[in-house]
Amino acid sequence: MYSLPQLRASVWSERVTAVEKNEVTFVPNTCGKQLAIVNGYTFYLHMKHKSTVSWLCTSWGKCKARFTMKSDGVIKKVIPMHSHERPMFKIINGVFFKC
Repeated sequence: MYSLPQLRASVWSERVTAVEKNEVTFVPNTCGKQLAIVNGYTFYLHMKHKSTVSWLCTSWGKCKARFTMKSDGVIKKVIPMHSHERPMFKIINGVFFKC
């Protein structure tokens, strides 16, 4: 059995690893805006700078999860902890649809 801190550390580690391994899927939503999907969580493009792009969780206002990616695709910063369950969605013909 794992203790609660060990489980939290394990979940945190898995989420960081997925982003660091660039296991990020990019898909357009129905409006054509780009979304990033990591471990079943969705992120929207928050800010685009000369050399970095910031992605925030789509449950903005209540969730602090985010990541920053350099223009060459390298992950610069990750805050992986979500304060909610994964959203329900489908990707049909390469387009994101919220359920």
